[in-house]
Amino acid sequence: MQNIVDTAKPEQRFTRRGDEIAGAGEIEYGRFRDLETRFGISRSKAYELIAEGKIRSVCIKRKGALTGVRLIDLSSVRRFCDSCDGNVEPQLSEQRRRARAVGVEKARAQVRTVGGDDSF
Repeated sequence: MQNIVDTAKPEQRFTRRGDEIAGAGEIEYGRFRDLETRFGISRSKAYELIAEGKIRSVCIKRKGALTGVRLIDLSSVRRFCDSCDGNVEPQLSEQRRRARAVGVEKARAQVRTVGGDDSF
């Protein structure tokens, strides 16, 4: 078995998850999990935004390979988020409140049905 020696200088070492170089600050590119963690954007929404040209990504793969690693340009995601209007339409907001209330009521009814029968 071969021993691996870390010859990198402390400022060049990657963190355990490989997310960023120690001391380098923000990362430039990340994977889908980074996008979800940092911005709350799901993988499917990310692909949608990439297809619309709203955020940038690159696919790193070996020559002739069918698959690779897709990396998201996080600075493009920050620019996209900065350009978004934070206001929600009142109709949509009211529609969500009603839908949430219906869902909560259904859950309560189900709990009453399951927990309410004390006979064996």
